[in-house]
Amino acid sequence: MRKPAPSWSDAAALAFANEFDPATVTTVCSILGNRRRQLAVLYLLTCDTDEWVSLANLARWITAVTTDSSLDAATGSDYHNIKESLRHTHLPTLADAGAITYDADRTRLTPSDTLPFLGRLLFHLLIVSTATDKDMT
Repeated sequence: MRKPAPSWSDAAALAFANEFDPATVTTVCSILGNRRRQLAVLYLLTCDTDEWVSLANLARWITAVTTDSSLDAATGSDYHNIKESLRHTHLPTLADAGAITYDADRTRLTPSDTLPFLGRLLFHLLIVSTATDKDMT
């Protein structure tokens, strides 16, 4: 019988244990453990660090991706739910981790210099997760 594959967070901990302190590994896994934050990181990787992005545009893009719809059709309750969760939970989490600068009063954000680091880790975890999924079948 095959041993169960480690979860992606276990894989991350193993991959980065020698390179980073445990608190950093825990923080990164916590940040990247949420799909909306993962999508926010992916979207912001396409932006310059001096480019401000509106909360509405980010929420619309995440809504389109998660509902498999066009940007024009990314409206309604799904959009509102995603926008509010970004506003109150996910963007403050990314800002506290130093991944973005978040101007809550003006509902805009910009990627920080550390966001590409999170992006590289996210891509690595997605590759590890995909490889692990293939091993399980």
